[in-house]
Amino acid sequence: MQETATQQARVKQLEPVAGITANDRYYFGYQYGLGTQHIVPYLRSKGVPFAGKSLCEIGCGEGGVLAALGDEGASYCLGIDLRQEAIDRAEIIFKALGIPSDFKIHDVTNQATPPEWREKFDFVTLRDVMEHLDDTEGSLRHIMDFIKPGGYLY
Repeated sequence: MQETATQQARVKQLEPVAGITANDRYYFGYQYGLGTQHIVPYLRSKGVPFAGKSLCEIGCGEGGVLAALGDEGASYCLGIDLRQEAIDRAEIIFKALGIPSDFKIHDVTNQATPPEWREKFDFVTLRDVMEHLDDTEGSLRHIMDFIKPGGYLY
């Protein structure tokens, strides 16, 4: 995958940020590139709106895909991951990029949906997550609690 100017600019913004390593920048850039070059164009072709919407990425890692979606004009982004270190890095990255967001540890297989997340999100995505879920069907039922009526799951 060839880097775009936008991807290069986003990664460059992170160079002076304390607590973000070259490896973190690389992985964020890889995720961001997937989002900007593949996921966003595909979803646009299907009519999925992002401007002014609330978005959630489950298994967000450093948040590159979520940042690409957020750059489409989202009003709010929530990243969920099981690993505290991923959440810590994503928080630093999103603060540096100025994208309105929150990051939380949450297990979509074994934890109940927090009340404040019920029917909150216009769009929820899981990238490279399904194969890691112990109970795929139960997890997807749980995730559906997050989505507003008429919202999207990708």
